[in-house]
Formats: sequence, C-alpha cells, structure tokens
Amino acid sequence: MATTHLAWSASEAAARDDRRRAGVSVVPFVLLYRGIGEFHLYDSGHANGPVAKKLMVLAEEKRLAIQRAERSR
Repeated sequence: MATTHLAWSASEAAARDDRRRAGVSVVPFVLLYRGIGEFHLYDSGHANGPVAKKLMVLAEEKRLAIQRAERSR
C-alpha cells in the first residue's frame, strides 16, 4: 500500500516537531543539476562538428550543464 502525500506530510510534520522540542535543527541541503549525460568525441575534429554544435545549442536553450572532461592519456 502506497503512503499518501497527506500521511507522509503529517508524519514529517510530527518528526519536525519532535526535533524542535529536542532542540535539534535540521537544514536540508539539496544540490540539483540538470545536464546532458556523458558523451564522447573520439576525434577532436568532431568538436566543431554538427552534432557537437547541436548539443551545445540544446544545452544553452535548456540551460543545461555541460561537463568538460579531460582527455585520458
């Protein structure tokens, strides 16, 4: 049986109240990233190719992160 949102909210509120009474402060820290998954350009000549350019345009339009990976030696 799935827990309903209301039941979860009520139990979370009760747990929060218990923490406050105990003098414990909990600050959630969530870091969310949106980005394009890893992709490889096997030939540096493809870095300015049509596929790479389309990926960069998409990333800019959607405000997605791009991770620059160093080449393995």
